[in-house]
Amino acid sequence: MVLNKKPDESVANYCHRFQPPFLPRIWKQVNSEVWALIQDKEDCEGVGKIFEILGLNIPEISMTNSDYKSERLVEFHQLPTTLKNIIEYIAYEISIPIPDIHIDNNLDAPALGKFKNNMSLFVPVDFMDQNDPFKISAILVPLLASYWTGRALPGILSAEDLLTILKTLLDFLSSKKSTTNNQLLMQELNKTSKQVKKELGRAFKSVSAEKGNINISKWARGVNRSSQNLNLLLTQNLSAVYNSINNKTDQSHLLRYAVSERFLELRKLVGCSIHVPLQ
Repeated sequence: MVLNKKPDESVANYCHRFQPPFLPRIWKQVNSEVWALIQDKEDCEGVGKIFEILGLNIPEISMTNSDYKSERLVEFHQLPTTLKNIIEYIAYEISIPIPDIHIDNNLDAPALGKFKNNMSLFVPVDFMDQNDPFKISAILVPLLASYWTGRALPGILSAEDLLTILKTLLDFLSSKKSTTNNQLLMQELNKTSKQVKKELGRAFKSVSAEKGNINISKWARGVNRSSQNLNLLLTQNLSAVYNSINNKTDQSHLLRYAVSERFLELRKLVGCSIHVPLQ
């Protein structure tokens, strides 16, 4: 076997068709079985359930002040091919709709924000010129994973703001006057049905029975680490994902996950191909 032999044209065409050059192909979408090998141990399902119920009834982005200036909405078909392919790939893998994308040149990096009370992706115009697919993916995966219901707030709000939301929910369940300054959220909660109140009550009771007091900072950290584990799976480039993380502790966590038995099992489960650039 001659290793440096130029691939037969038919083989090269086949590889180009079924292994897009922008990213390695994952052959299985993220489902509960896949997620079990991604989810960080601090990403408590019980706390996540509380925020999921909340997000299903009140738009998460409405609970933030993430208002950015939209200079223009970019139609999906107008995006550069590489960026369009990557967004389409990520959206397919994690089963989310294609996000609205707005230009905001006051930003240094892509961010989630609010436009007409809908969650949108805001990017500086020079992000459109990025041509490194792994760097683009490493930046976008955690942002797009926030489109899962109940997962946006930890990446946008501080732990103090998340705690305020939690306290407001408890006041709502106890039918007390809100002890927090989040009157707007309380007003929205009071508009929801009795069924929502019952579901939130059951979720709080369940997590309290299992964990006792809720450590919201710990949960938010776990959500972030889960998103970076997902990032590594979809991007399949440790260097790109590592460099996209600002926190050294989380960088160390990613390295440990990358060499763990869980990640090896995950790659086997999804049938992760290896990206081999063709000559």
